[in-house]
Amino acid sequence: MVESNMIERQSQQAASGVTFERLLEAEQGDVQERYQRYLLVLLLVLVWGAALRWTLLNSTPGGSASHWPTLVALLAALGLSWGLRRQTRPAMTTSLVGLLLAIALEGWFNPGLLPLLLFAPWTVLVAAVAPTGVLLAASAVCVALITALAGRLPDPPAVMLPAGVSLLAATAVAWIASRPIFDSLSMALYSASDAIRARDELREQRQQLAQTVKMLDEALYRQSRLSTSLILARQQAEEARQLKVRFANMISHEIRTPLNIIISFSEVMANAPESYGLREWPASLRADVNEIYRAGKHLLGLINDVLELAQVEANRVILKRERVPLLEVVEQAIALTRGWFDHAGLSLDLQVAGDIPDMLIDRVRIRQVLLNLLSNARHYTAQGGVTVRVERLADEVVVSVRDTGTGISRENLQHLFDEFTRFAESVDAMAGSGLGLAISRLFIQLHGGRMWAESAGVPGLGTTVFFTLPLSAAAALSEPRDAGRDTEYWQSRYDQARAERVVLVAADDPTTVQVAARLFANQGRIVTSSVAGAPQMLHQHEPDAVVVLAEGRALQHDVIDALRRWRAPVVTCELDVSAGLKRLDLADADAINGWLVKPITRDDLISALLSAAPNARLVLSIEDDAQMSRFYEVALARDQRLPNSPRVLNVSRAADVLPVLNERLPDVVLLDLNLGDASGWDVLAAIRKRWPSRELPVIVVTAMDRFGLPALQSRAIGVTRLSTFGQRETVLCLQNVLEAVLA
Repeated sequence: MVESNMIERQSQQAASGVTFERLLEAEQGDVQERYQRYLLVLLLVLVWGAALRWTLLNSTPGGSASHWPTLVALLAALGLSWGLRRQTRPAMTTSLVGLLLAIALEGWFNPGLLPLLLFAPWTVLVAAVAPTGVLLAASAVCVALITALAGRLPDPPAVMLPAGVSLLAATAVAWIASRPIFDSLSMALYSASDAIRARDELREQRQQLAQTVKMLDEALYRQSRLSTSLILARQQAEEARQLKVRFANMISHEIRTPLNIIISFSEVMANAPESYGLREWPASLRADVNEIYRAGKHLLGLINDVLELAQVEANRVILKRERVPLLEVVEQAIALTRGWFDHAGLSLDLQVAGDIPDMLIDRVRIRQVLLNLLSNARHYTAQGGVTVRVERLADEVVVSVRDTGTGISRENLQHLFDEFTRFAESVDAMAGSGLGLAISRLFIQLHGGRMWAESAGVPGLGTTVFFTLPLSAAAALSEPRDAGRDTEYWQSRYDQARAERVVLVAADDPTTVQVAARLFANQGRIVTSSVAGAPQMLHQHEPDAVVVLAEGRALQHDVIDALRRWRAPVVTCELDVSAGLKRLDLADADAINGWLVKPITRDDLISALLSAAPNARLVLSIEDDAQMSRFYEVALARDQRLPNSPRVLNVSRAADVLPVLNERLPDVVLLDLNLGDASGWDVLAAIRKRWPSRELPVIVVTAMDRFGLPALQSRAIGVTRLSTFGQRETVLCLQNVLEAVLA
C-alpha cells in the first residue's frame, strides 16, 4: 500500500514536471511569436528605407547602384519570414540571419564605419530571445565579419576599434538586460507550476472528500435502514412476548381449575380411602393414585414456574426490599432442604468467609433462588453432597452452590440458563421443569447482581453455580425502567420506524405510479421505478417490501425472479387495463401508449416519451391551453435524455388534427381529452381508424384518472418472500385476502 502511494506520488510529481515544461515552452513560444512580429515590422521598415534610398540614389545623377544587394537581402528575409510566420522559431531565425546578411552586404558593397557599427544593435536583437551560448556565438560571428569587412578599408585598426568596442558593449548590456527578464519569467513559471500543483492536490483532496462523504452517506443510510429493521424486529419480539404472557395467564387460569380437581381428589383417594366407604385401596391401585397425585403436583409447579417466568420478563414483578441478614436467609433455605439431602444420604454444608453485613434484598425471592439451586444440586447428585459458600469480595457478596454430581460439558454450559433446558441425567425421576435456573437468574438480575456456572464436565467434580448481590445501596436499588414509560418510548420509535420503511413500487405507467404512491403513503417512504429497473433499485434503497404493478405481458419473468431473490416480500399485481378501453369501444388495449395525469413534471413527460417514441423528432401536441403547449416546447428542448431534440407542433382545435396528420405524420401525439370544440376520445377514435398505435403512438394528457375509473384493476395478486412466512403472517395474509374477496 505504501509502495503504491509512493509510485502514485512520483507519477504526480512527474506529471507536474511535464506540466511545468509545457508551461515554460508555451510562455517562451508566446514571447517568441510576439518578438517575431516585431522583427517583421522592423524588416518591413528597413525594406522601405532601403528601397527609398536605392530609388533616391539611382534617380540622382552620378548616384551609385551598389545599394541593391542590401535591398535584395532584406526583401528575401522579409519574404521568407512571412512565409514561415506560423513556425515561430524558423521565421525568427530567418529574420535575424537575413538582417545579419543585409548588414554584411552593406559593409561589403559600401565599405565604411557605419555598416560595422550596425552589428552592435543586431546582437541586442539576438540577446532578446537567445540563451547566453547563442549570444556569444553570434558575437563571435560579428567579430569575424567586422574583421573581414575592415580589411577592405584603408585603415583597418581605426575602424575595428570603435566597431569592436560598440559590439562588446552592446553584447554585455544586452546580456545584462535580458537575464532578469528570463529569471523573472522562470520564477513566474515556477510559481505558476506550484499553483497548478497545489490546485491539482486540492482537486484530488476534494474528490477524496466527496467520495468519503458519499461513503458516509451510504453508511448512514444503511445504518438507518438497519436501525429501522431492528426496531421493527423488536416490536415483533415485544408482541410475541406479550402473547406469551397472555398465553401463560390463560394457561394458568384454564389449567389450574381442572388440575385442582385432579390433585384434590387424588390426594383424598390416596390418603383417605375411607371417604369412599373403603378401608384400604389395593397396593397397586394406591401406587397408581399416588403417581397421579405426584404428577399433578409436578404439573402445578411447572405452571407456576411458567407464569412466574412470564411475569418477570414482562417487568410485572415488584421486589419487596428490606434490610435483612443474608446468612439468615441462606440458613433458612438450608434448613428447608436438609431433610431432602438426609433422606438421599447426601451431605449439605455451609461455609462463610468474611463478615457478611445486612443487605437490602427481597427475602422471599433470594430464598426462592437458593431453594432452586439446592433442589437442582440434589436432583443431579448421587454421591457426596452440596456445599454452600458465602463470601464478601470488594463491594459485593458472592454465594456459590457446589455439588459433586455428573457435571456439565463446556459446550452445554452456555445454555444452562435457557428455559426448559436439562442436559445431565437426573438421579431423581421428578427433576423439575428446567425453568428454575432461568427464573433464578432473572431474580438476581432484578437485584443488580449476576449469575453464572462453572463445571469441568467430569463426573464427580460436579457443577458450581454462583450469584452475586451488590453491597452498595445504589446498585441494590437499580429497579428496571418504568414499564409504561418504556412502552411509550418504544412505541414512538416503532411508529417512526414504520414511517421510515421503504416500499419500492415498480410500474411502467405513470398514472399507476401516482395512484399507488398515494394509496401506500401510510406504509412508509415510497420509491418508484420502472418494472425493468426495479432490480437495480434493491441494493440502492434496500426496500422492506416490493410492489410490482404491471400488465400480464409486462411482467418479465427474469425481472420477477430477480426481485423474488430479495429478502423482503414481493407483491405482484397483474393489472387489467383493457376494461376502461372496452367500456369506450376501444377494445385494443394498445390504443393508448401512455397516460399522464395533470399536473405533470418534465420527468413524467420525458419518461412517457422515451417509452412510447424514444427517437421522436416531431411531436404533435393537441392542446387548447397555450401555456401547456409552451410547457411541452420548453420541457423537450435540449434534454440530454432524448437522442434527438424533438420539435413540438401544436394544434388547438380538433377539426385541424386530421388535416395536419395527412400533411405530415408526427412521431408521437400528446392528446388532451378535454378540448374546447370536441372530445379527445373522438379524436383518438378518428386517429385509430387511420393509424394503429405502432405507427402513431398517442400519449393521453388529462386531469382525470385513466378512463375515469380506478387505476388499479387486477386479474391476479401474488405475495412471495425468500424466507418462509410464519404461521401468524400466513394467517393474517389469508384473513385479509378473504376479507377483501368476500366483501
